Amino acid sequence: MSDATDVHPATKSSIYTPVVLVCCASFFLITLDATIVNSALYSIQLHWSGSIAAIQWIVDSYTIVLAALMLSTGALADRVGAHRLLVLGLWLFMITSAACGSAPMLGLLIAFRVAQGIGAATMLPASLALLTLAVVDRAARVKATSLWAAAGGIAVAAGPVLGGALTTWIGWRTIFLINIPVCAICLFAFRTASFAKPAIARRFDPAGQLLATVGLVALTGGVIEFRGDHRLGAVLCGAGVVSLVLFLVVESKIPHAAIPTSLWRNRVFDSCVATGFALNFAYFGSVFVLGLLVQQVFGYSPALGGATFIPLTIFITASNLFAGKLIARFGAFTPLMIGQLLEAAGFFAVAYGVHTQSMPTILIGMVPIGVGAGTASPPMMSTLMNSVAPSDSGLAAGALNCLRQIGTVLGVAVFGVLIANNIVTGAARSLVASGAILVFTAALTTLFIPRGHLSTD
Repeated sequence: MSDATDVHPATKSSIYTPVVLVCCASFFLITLDATIVNSALYSIQLHWSGSIAAIQWIVDSYTIVLAALMLSTGALADRVGAHRLLVLGLWLFMITSAACGSAPMLGLLIAFRVAQGIGAATMLPASLALLTLAVVDRAARVKATSLWAAAGGIAVAAGPVLGGALTTWIGWRTIFLINIPVCAICLFAFRTASFAKPAIARRFDPAGQLLATVGLVALTGGVIEFRGDHRLGAVLCGAGVVSLVLFLVVESKIPHAAIPTSLWRNRVFDSCVATGFALNFAYFGSVFVLGLLVQQVFGYSPALGGATFIPLTIFITASNLFAGKLIARFGAFTPLMIGQLLEAAGFFAVAYGVHTQSMPTILIGMVPIGVGAGTASPPMMSTLMNSVAPSDSGLAAGALNCLRQIGTVLGVAVFGVLIANNIVTGAARSLVASGAILVFTAALTTLFIPRGHLSTD
């Protein structure tokens, strides 16, 4: 598929077009709904007297579906057209957000979050694939990808702050209802855009999709349930591991794999998806435990608890917006390496603040986390999308975001288990683990991504 296949030529002259901005807004919404719930979880738990395991499912029911279905929706974006899939996803997301905001019981809220995850999985790879096709010029594409990443970065950081404010001042249901007007604006903006027909006829991989979904649900459920029932947790974890191993076996033997083996033979691709997994595992798992910690241990209200994440909001936003200039000047390697190490240092600092129950230390530690996360994500995404052929952009976007969301799911599940007995000790250990994981992926960056890679000179 050529670069012009899925986008009207008028969209190529600037990155600030309705198409690109809708792609960014879509990623903002998807990411926002993975983080905005964190400041509301304690209120939701009190509202229905739910357990820690139950509120973990409020987060993970969304991200499991988002992770698993992107194996297929990435290919679907190439097959039916990224713009068509994005429009469908926006409609689904708007309807299911309304359902979440009006859920009459905890079980139905979790079910509606599953449905919302389907809409998000439809939108996410389509938004990145469409953005990649909309901007042909290499330097402009880096800037557009950085803008897309910045939208996600802003949502990651702003979610807890906005969620806390809405929960305190209006009610927790509004954290879902605010999606409705944004989706409506995006759908209206698409009415003025025109698109060419897609040219890729990809086959789907139902066996791989089924095995991946079963594996993720079983593995996550096993981790969450292990504390309450060791035997059930062990059985589920075992079933999850077996399913994921079978997934890898099936993928290596069929010609229309959800993630082709040719992508896995690309060492730059491997390094980027490993980094994406680690960034989400560390960040979302840590935000989950910190959101509970500041309310349960420090006694903050949802609004004040959300306000503790303001340093993240400021520095992730600023760093995301500045990352495109760093990539253009130094290539991807330097900002990607520095970003991971800064974020790791921040997690170690916040872990010390949690251990000593010092809020000033926690707030100071959030600064390098924000700078590092905002600096690392855009070069990681730009590097990956420029390491594959344009015809594989949907598959690559789906694979990257699948692994990132798996990181989110497992981060929340694992860290939720760590805090179950003692939230302070568990949170400190979780944060130390986050820092160690990012040091490891920084080493992978050194090994697999050439210095100066993706320079736009």
